[in-house]
Amino acid sequence: MHARRTLLVWFGLVLALLAWNGRIVLAAQPAPAHSAATPQSTGTSFPQRVIAIDASSNRTCAVTADGKVWCWPGQSGPSDVHLVRGVPVQEMPFDARAVMVASRSNCVVTTENRILCWVAGSNHQGQVRELSGFTGTVRALATGREICALNDSGTVFCWNSWGQSSSAPTIPIASGAVSVSIGGSHTCAAMADGRVLCWGYNGQGQLGDGTTEDRENPVVVTNLPRNIIAVAAGWLHTCALGRDGRVWCWGYNSHGQLGDGTTQTRTSPVAVVDLPANMTGITAGNFHTCAFIASGGAWCWGNNFHGSLGNNEINTYRTKPVAVTGLTGVTALTAGLEHTCALTVGGSVMCWGRDLEGQLGAGRLLWSGTAQYGVPLPGGARAITAGLQHTCAVTADGRVMCWGAEYDKNLCDVLFLSRGAPTAVAGLAGITALDAGAGHTCALTATGGVFCWGENYFGNLGNATAGRRSDPVPVTNLSSGVQTIAAGGQHTCALKQNGEVVCWGARWGATPTAIAGLPRDVRAIDAGFEHTCALAADGSVRCWGKNGRGQLGDGTFASYDEIYEMPVMVNGLSGARAVAAGGEHTCAITAAGGVVCWGDNRSGQLGDGTTANRATPVAVQGLSEGVVALAAGSRHTCALTVDQQVKCWGEGFNAQNTAAPAGIGVPVTIAGINGQVVALTAGGGHTCALLANGATACWGSNQTGELGLGDAPSRGMPALVELGLSRLYVPLVTR
Repeated sequence: MHARRTLLVWFGLVLALLAWNGRIVLAAQPAPAHSAATPQSTGTSFPQRVIAIDASSNRTCAVTADGKVWCWPGQSGPSDVHLVRGVPVQEMPFDARAVMVASRSNCVVTTENRILCWVAGSNHQGQVRELSGFTGTVRALATGREICALNDSGTVFCWNSWGQSSSAPTIPIASGAVSVSIGGSHTCAAMADGRVLCWGYNGQGQLGDGTTEDRENPVVVTNLPRNIIAVAAGWLHTCALGRDGRVWCWGYNSHGQLGDGTTQTRTSPVAVVDLPANMTGITAGNFHTCAFIASGGAWCWGNNFHGSLGNNEINTYRTKPVAVTGLTGVTALTAGLEHTCALTVGGSVMCWGRDLEGQLGAGRLLWSGTAQYGVPLPGGARAITAGLQHTCAVTADGRVMCWGAEYDKNLCDVLFLSRGAPTAVAGLAGITALDAGAGHTCALTATGGVFCWGENYFGNLGNATAGRRSDPVPVTNLSSGVQTIAAGGQHTCALKQNGEVVCWGARWGATPTAIAGLPRDVRAIDAGFEHTCALAADGSVRCWGKNGRGQLGDGTFASYDEIYEMPVMVNGLSGARAVAAGGEHTCAITAAGGVVCWGDNRSGQLGDGTTANRATPVAVQGLSEGVVALAAGSRHTCALTVDQQVKCWGEGFNAQNTAAPAGIGVPVTIAGINGQVVALTAGGGHTCALLANGATACWGSNQTGELGLGDAPSRGMPALVELGLSRLYVPLVTR
């Protein structure tokens, strides 16, 4: 769990303790709320394979193989009450084969070749209109400032804005069109002879004819190779795809949406630079553009404030293409205002970017901040651990991936970076378990060896040095024979297979030192910020380290600086099944399956309904039996019950227990994951759970990306992701 070292040592100590206690949050540049910077699967499993998708500025729709239309956010409610739905909901029972979405309207092409449109979010009132005057077979449909349809002979039919009139259409192009796209206030069509024709507003050169004059009738885009097969119109810019896979763009370029490496507006086309030359499809959002390779990956450029480029960045823009992170098998792309969605070869939908109105389909209500996202771990996870502001997992193949805050070693350890998506830890293989401390992490190998990396000012890496390491280093004299590890604030402990406990860092030095006064039948250990506890075979618990808040449980309160080097017995506790050490508090599962806690209680983390510190164990209200696992964070605690429910209590301002900002002193049930949880881990202000169905869920503080979502907003409800777990390891407790 994370601490931060500055150029002044004493300030670093104060900063670390405050951070552990959840009183301060150090973060990189603040990220906007309700967004995802990497592709995320929608929160709903569609009943059948998705065959078509389309996005508007703040809405996304899909057609499944059975002809049903699904949109997110869903329909509005009666009167003026609007229910923003973050999961796909079925619109009217169309038998559809294509769908197009605009800011205020949706249109579908039915299997009977009818074009039906309705005002977005109002289908409960039945305002569905069939557009009249179209002849032939619909080959393409586009919506925006107007609605246009392309027939099999290349004729383009257009109706007035939003399709609110079913009167006869205009025909801007009589024949020869192969693709049509509508932007904010202009429309463009790709022609069979390789040209592009555009019409409408031209104030930013989006018509591509070398001028800024508006055009009522189509004009030819100049300086394009005559091999164009598709066109995509954004809000004030346009892009075209050539038969050779190259992409050309023109118009407004405030955020680099033209992809030419500049932000200069262009009235005629420029080639997109640094893009693979075999693109097969394009899409344009309001201020960003994307292209993809069939059954391959995707590249995006332009505005990226809410992560619409999908490259695990936010609060920026890109004037050249960047690859979308972790996306393969793409068969179609669609872009909205600040979000993008992809249809993959398997018929699944992946979305990224802005999610304020639920347009990613992640299952979040607008006012609750409960968006569900994914941590993309290849092959699934076997273990997970939460530090103060970072999280790490062991993948199925024994590698380690971490996300959240990390120090920038090039800036004297004063500043730190944030990673919102998992990053592989180099040089580790065959890992079976790991545990995260304040600013460091340690891993256990299959042969019982220990490696550590991260902050090392107090010798917390155990390699006889004091410098931080971004690469794992072996702990001195612990190349084998270790069965359990526990990382605290600035120290680490290991339980050897022979029952001996050794610790390093802080008071115990830069190499492992044996802890005297412990029985040789220790079954489990866990480390808090500056204290450690051991569970013996008879269920007794012994703790050592600092005791300023009574966290050692022997009935005393020590001075703030006093350190108990010898373990002391926790009073009145016998037959314990598990122990979990938090920031300055400790909890244990009793022989009856209940929970008792002691130590710091300023945020109600002891669960007894008060905020009084306790030097001996007190019972947690409502948890007298049925608890099988515990996880203690800085100032909150969570328990897993026999019926696989998660109950948490303590500090709630980071949303780790869905409580009010003042905190809560009694357990509350965490919604959304009941009946599935098999293991828990708690960090500084966040909690993660491993689920029986091969998924992981994290919630709470996300200021430095510790939830692994590619963004920074905290979550008041679990954020879910499937990981395909092959086996589980519970790093903080034993059952």
